[in-house]
Amino acid sequence: MVHNKISKTIEIFFSPFLCTFPLCVATVPGEGFCRHTHKKVIIIYTIGDFSKISKVSPRMLRHYDKMGLLKPKYVEKDTRYRYYTEEEMYVISMIKKLRRYQFSLKEIKSIVENKSNYHTKEMMEMQLSRLLQSTSAYNTIISELKKEIRILNSTSPSSPSLYDYDIMIGNRREQLVICKRQKAGLDDLHSIITDLIHFIQTSNTIVPLGVYMVIFHDIYDKFEVFNPACSDMEVCIPVNAEIERGAYSSRKIEEGLYISTTHIGNYDSIGNGYVALLKWARENNYMIAGPPIERCYKDGLTNCSPSEYVTEISFPVTCFEQPY
Repeated sequence: MVHNKISKTIEIFFSPFLCTFPLCVATVPGEGFCRHTHKKVIIIYTIGDFSKISKVSPRMLRHYDKMGLLKPKYVEKDTRYRYYTEEEMYVISMIKKLRRYQFSLKEIKSIVENKSNYHTKEMMEMQLSRLLQSTSAYNTIISELKKEIRILNSTSPSSPSLYDYDIMIGNRREQLVICKRQKAGLDDLHSIITDLIHFIQTSNTIVPLGVYMVIFHDIYDKFEVFNPACSDMEVCIPVNAEIERGAYSSRKIEEGLYISTTHIGNYDSIGNGYVALLKWARENNYMIAGPPIERCYKDGLTNCSPSEYVTEISFPVTCFEQPY
């Protein structure tokens, strides 16, 4: 048995008595728990042993230490060896459970440090709400997959055709809209839209006069690289009066000539509608004159399935000058 002192009050004894692990036993004077020494006995684990019995890699334990989520009980000054006790085993068990509940490490650290049942309950209720939303989304995907499989079983597979889109062209009048333009991820679009709708609903003077629309400015900007995680989007809703408050302001969408088509279904294949419009414009001697606008007549906000979404895509256009 090898003996090593790490302080005046704690002695470490490496002993292979439990399986083959070189465990450490520390004795603290004055506690009276050991019948031979009348000292409290604490079993101390090296990082390797703690890793084995907690089933968490040493690399991850060091990461937890670095971020302050799980600190070892003792650290040798000279060697920087880490030692853990049963107290840390309780914490690592909680961390593993919370990770299985899909909490982020930042959220887990908040729970571990707070040590409040109320805070933990509050965090778990929030996570439950998120998971229920995810479950709903997964159920929708499962439903779509089942429908796709039924279609493939009953018919021969076919690729989407550009001829499935009817193209319309016509002049549109000037339209007053309230809008919010920002760079954000496509996944953030839903919250931006609902915030704008809530702003209008809580206003005493603004009345919506149509469905919301999204203008994708970076699609038209030839110098801009499109980034789904940071897209230049402007959410607009037609309204009855001008207003400017905080992040929201009103402006007029100019009248002009537009080509448009209607896409029915989820957004995965909406690119086919864009291709159909651009192809039609080229074949009919029209030039795109501004960013595309998507008007959403049916979507997730109307509680319909993605296969029932109805989106109008439009581009402002001008006619090419004919050479004489």
